[in-house]
Amino acid sequence: MGVTFADLSLKNIDLPAKRADGKFLVDSGATFTVVPAEISKQLQLKPLRKEKFELADGGEIIRSIGNCKVKYKDIEVITQVILGEGDDSALLGVLTLEEMGLTLHPLSRKLDKMILRM
Repeated sequence: MGVTFADLSLKNIDLPAKRADGKFLVDSGATFTVVPAEISKQLQLKPLRKEKFELADGGEIIRSIGNCKVKYKDIEVITQVILGEGDDSALLGVLTLEEMGLTLHPLSRKLDKMILRM
């Protein structure tokens, strides 16, 4: 199985001058996008609530969730993100992908426009 990365631009919704760019691993198994701690602090993202998450190895962690504006190419959305801690990796999760109208093609491992249904 190959890996896919996406170059994203992120902004604080309340402080639009606070912006950062990063390379995020596209993780079709992750529900939420994870903003690493360094970027989260740089953007001054505010935690809204805490949630428990199950990891791929079966372990559990608790992380804060906040809102962030995320841009990929010419698509920009406001989405809920996990505010990373420690060495949490930058992940682009399924909720953000769907909000952008994108899907990870299983064979080419590229981001494609999804068929939008009502």
